[in-house]
Amino acid sequence: MEYKLIQVGEIAHEVNPDIMIYQDGGGELPMFKAMSKQLDVWVPPFEWLPLKKPEMDVMKNTGELLWSYNCTYTSARPVGPNIKDINLIYEFRTAALLAMRNGATGIGYWGYLVGSENQWSRTKNEYSLVYPGRTKSVTSRRWEAVREGIEDYRILSALQKYLNKNDLDKNTREKIEHLINVSLPELVDPAARAVKYGQSRSVIDNLASEEKMDKFRKEMIECVVSVINSDQSK
Repeated sequence: MEYKLIQVGEIAHEVNPDIMIYQDGGGELPMFKAMSKQLDVWVPPFEWLPLKKPEMDVMKNTGELLWSYNCTYTSARPVGPNIKDINLIYEFRTAALLAMRNGATGIGYWGYLVGSENQWSRTKNEYSLVYPGRTKSVTSRRWEAVREGIEDYRILSALQKYLNKNDLDKNTREKIEHLINVSLPELVDPAARAVKYGQSRSVIDNLASEEKMDKFRKEMIECVVSVINSDQSK
């Protein structure tokens, strides 16, 4: 399959160099090395992002964009597509923040609204992030958590850019650096390790909690206020 992708990439880039070739999912190192000459958008499994794997080294050092893709839901207990009963903070609320922490700029999921079964009840394979409605989809706690996480990503990205300003006052700079270099890892890394090593749902719930999320967001907003006050004082 990877060789077909390489052939398509060669043809596409010859016709139009601006065409971007996208790949999601896992695989083995030789496959990633072979595809690296044609891939523009790498989309590894969500749980790969924090791992120190040679495959991740290839993806982080080639291509133009690094995103992530979630279809295994390894934080579920039992592991699998039962996302109506899953830790919302880890799987959805901090997904964008975990991506940012590990150098990725995009996130994705197996399905937005998929399956022929009644999504309003328990189903065999629960992948959908929203529910079907009469005229349009109906949001869910999962989808709202994803949205809020993306909003946090945008705020953090904006704060990070402020660190490049030479006239940023020392107090504000230290607050932003603490948020990104200390508080962000403390928020996302412990739960990611718990999922990696297959720890119980109660451990994951303790490490990825609403209290920790609220504490992080409060610190982030304090940084925003500090930036505003710094700009107004100039």
